[in-house]
Amino acid sequence: MARASYTFTWQMVYEIEFASVIRGHHVYKTEWSPKLGERLVCRKDERKEAKEHDEYAVGTFIQESSKLVGHVPIELSFLVFTFL
Repeated sequence: MARASYTFTWQMVYEIEFASVIRGHHVYKTEWSPKLGERLVCRKDERKEAKEHDEYAVGTFIQESSKLVGHVPIELSFLVFTFL
């Protein structure tokens, strides 16, 4: 009887959507102006200057250009950071 070994890889992808304000928009307003209905993506912000203010910093980015335009409010950052 032949023996075989198998490896199964499961990749789970979750997507959440929520409405929120963007913290720090005033810093980026010269580079970006919000548009009604525009969707932004959230990613962990590993930059040192971001971690100085919030150890769970989550940046909001324009999806097409990956340009940082603000951050998730500190009151929500731990929850979103953990999810990411």
